[in-house]
Amino acid sequence: HEINNPLAIVSASASLIARNPDDGQVISKSVQKIERSVERISRIVTSLRKFSRTAEGGKKIRHDLRSILQEVETL
Repeated sequence: HEINNPLAIVSASASLIARNPDDGQVISKSVQKIERSVERISRIVTSLRKFSRTAEGGKKIRHDLRSILQEVETL
C-alpha cells in the first residue's frame, strides 16, 4: 500500500507524458510528481531496511510476519 500509491502516481504521470509529448507544462508537472514519488519510495525502502536490521552489527533477524500483523490489527 505504502509503495503502491506512489507507484500509481509514477504510472499515471508517465501516461500523461506519453499522451502529451509536446506539452511542456504537462511534462514539467508530471516529472515533478514522479520525482516526489520516487523520493517517497526511497524513504520507505530505507526505513524498511533499517527496520530489518538489529541495532548492533546490522545483522538480519527473522520476524514472524503473521504475529506482527495480528498485533497491528489489535491496535
